[in-house]
Amino acid sequence: MYYVMYWACYEIWTSWVFNVNISLALNDAYFFYISTIELMCFLFVRTRSSIKYLPKLLTIANISFLMYVNSYMFACQYEALGLL
Repeated sequence: MYYVMYWACYEIWTSWVFNVNISLALNDAYFFYISTIELMCFLFVRTRSSIKYLPKLLTIANISFLMYVNSYMFACQYEALGLL
């Protein structure tokens, strides 16, 4: 049951975030990036200034990446993910 719920959430999240043509496995790479960022924040973000400003910076960067990927049909998607 757990794996069915995980698969359903993965499919729903992919359809919400990447609703246009994307390169093969870009969504997997992006979700791996998000998981890595969550782990690094959990381990290394401790000071008040980083707790205050890092979520805002990451949100702006992620939204700009998703807007870029969803705005153009043939965008440089993996390069943008690498830049992110």
